Amino acid sequence: MKQKILAGISGVIGVILIIVGFVMTASREQVIIEYGILTYRNLARMAHVLQIIGVILVVIAVLVILLGVARAKKAQEEAVRRAVEEEERRRHEEADLSVRDQLVPERMQSLLKEQRGQWPDFTGEINQCIMQMIQMDDYQKKLDELLVRNDAAALSETGDVLNKVEQYLCRNVRKVLNVMQISSQNDQSARLGVRDALLKCAESNGESLHSVQEFLFALTEYLNRQGEDGNEMATLNLYRNEIMKTIQS
Repeated sequence: MKQKILAGISGVIGVILIIVGFVMTASREQVIIEYGILTYRNLARMAHVLQIIGVILVVIAVLVILLGVARAKKAQEEAVRRAVEEEERRRHEEADLSVRDQLVPERMQSLLKEQRGQWPDFTGEINQCIMQMIQMDDYQKKLDELLVRNDAAALSETGDVLNKVEQYLCRNVRKVLNVMQISSQNDQSARLGVRDALLKCAESNGESLHSVQEFLFALTEYLNRQGEDGNEMATLNLYRNEIMKTIQS
């Protein structure tokens, strides 16, 4: 605001100086007759200086105004960008079960924990699903440590296998959460549906975790033998293929 006021004052002063300079040089003949050529020349120089100063002040005023407009436009665009990002963040948080995005394991666990208060009769089944998510996280950490300690960076793609399994577990939990969302605790049929969804989730995720454990054992055996023969790698690939078939079915 202060910049706009100063720019306005500067512009007005600049215009006044330009007008004064013009007036001073416009009465050339009268000044020469009454005061002499020397006085006129001095006045002309002064008028010229005033006009230059006036032009400079006007230019400065215009530049300040343009700069203010640019800043205001940039601030407005930034505000719009932040509003869009905030809306996207809010939408993403609300759509934490969206099939279009990668499901966040920690968020799945958090949502399950919240449901324990809503479905206290199924606390055991819910805890089992939570522990399976924790077990999957533990397997991933063990795999990372195993590859690092054995300097087996060439086998880093095995981590992708476990990441896909983790997403498979998350999708199973998502199914349970959706069933809970539409079910009522006062409806016996709905309660049975929730219990059935929990049991199916635990069973499917348990089978996947067992396959992951066998896969890790096969990987360990391969690393221990350091490729003495091709059997270990073949076994490793077999387990990997079986895991991928399971989670894609």
